[in-house]
Amino acid sequence: MELKICANTLCNSAFESKNAKKKFCSIRCKNQAAYMYNQKHYAWEAKMKKSRWKNIQILEYLLMQGHSKISLEQLKIMGFDFTAAHIPHKDENNFQVFQYGNIGMRIVSKTDCELFNIKTK
Repeated sequence: MELKICANTLCNSAFESKNAKKKFCSIRCKNQAAYMYNQKHYAWEAKMKKSRWKNIQILEYLLMQGHSKISLEQLKIMGFDFTAAHIPHKDENNFQVFQYGNIGMRIVSKTDCELFNIKTK
């Protein structure tokens, strides 16, 4: 057995291992180190993922309440993050359409949008 120091900078505890490739004392430390690495190197992507998820929740709530049209200002007040959008495409009427999960958001004017469910196959 070889005595090693855990590669997780928050742990740094000593542990014994027969495996020369083992770097972490436990699966918890391995996961924590991976999480910290992702937060450091992919912070923007993590923020966008969180914002997109919040956007989906807002749109799902609005559709469940029966709202198919809403102003962009109302979305902003509800916490909708317009910077977390995927690249839009144009529909047959040349309106910008953004997809959030299974929900589409069509920008119909400078101030309003329409919400609709996207049919999955």
